Amino acid sequence: MSFSRNIALGIRKGWILLLVALMAAVLLLAGCTASTGAAISKPQGYTASAAGPSQVAPLFDETAVTSLYDRSIASVVQIEQVQESPLSKLPGAFGLKLPKQVGEGSGFFIDGQGHILTNNHVIENASSIKVALSDGTQLDGKVIGTDRSNDIALLQVDVSKIANISYLTLADSARVRPGQMAVALGSPFGLQGSVTVGVISGTGRAIPGSTERTMTGIIQTDAAINPGNSGGPLLNSSGEVIGINTAIEASANGVGFAVPINTAKSRLPELLKGGAVKTAWLGIQGMPVSKDLAELAEWPDNLTAKTGTEESPNQDGNGFDFGPFHFRIK
Repeated sequence: MSFSRNIALGIRKGWILLLVALMAAVLLLAGCTASTGAAISKPQGYTASAAGPSQVAPLFDETAVTSLYDRSIASVVQIEQVQESPLSKLPGAFGLKLPKQVGEGSGFFIDGQGHILTNNHVIENASSIKVALSDGTQLDGKVIGTDRSNDIALLQVDVSKIANISYLTLADSARVRPGQMAVALGSPFGLQGSVTVGVISGTGRAIPGSTERTMTGIIQTDAAINPGNSGGPLLNSSGEVIGINTAIEASANGVGFAVPINTAKSRLPELLKGGAVKTAWLGIQGMPVSKDLAELAEWPDNLTAKTGTEESPNQDGNGFDFGPFHFRIK
């Protein structure tokens, strides 16, 4: 092979190697671009994890919540009550009268006759009640009926002064389950038309009531409830009332309570008749028996209770009676 031919072959091989290098560079750049494009175009709601991308469900559908708010807020009212005590009528220093006590809360229309459900503690001992509608209309509120034991009150306003009443649908609170969406409407700290969203944290809770009687069957939610929310509606995702916002756990964050709407529904016939609804109570209440309490009372570990009539404890020697209860050793 001549010297000139060797040079030609070397040049040809050099071009081939250069072409191969260029193709490899193009492929590498294309791969980087595809990788970058995939990272940018990941659908919203996906997060990277060690096991690969996973879809994260949003906290709530904001379109559904805004729609729910728009069709429900006109049914929610702000309640202001004034209490006048004998002392407030007496002149104070420099001839000035002592200030009146003013309280605020929320409520909601339940029919086209101007009836409003709220908490009893919102209007208790009020000398006058003002109801503010979402459009700014101010009306006098009249107390129709109260149920202090369950912290429920029924008000009414003059419907002739309202062009159109929008009212809420009452749901079946027995179907409420933990994890469901919960939407609270009301006027916290006087901020009328406020909405907060959370979930049902628990059902069947018991909290102290205004009377000595414990309020049971209470709904727990983490939807923010503050002073002024009392009496406002707690809604499900369909915009139906499942409870009446009534209290919070003062020592915690995100622990609110609502009276189940079924309690209010069961009292409505009596509330509509007017006056105070009385709830019978024997003055006793049950509580779980812990192991420590059983040991303190020297009760056997296998003690059980059955209601109803039982055979005499002396017939088989393995039980004893206490009022309507018969305790039997297993």
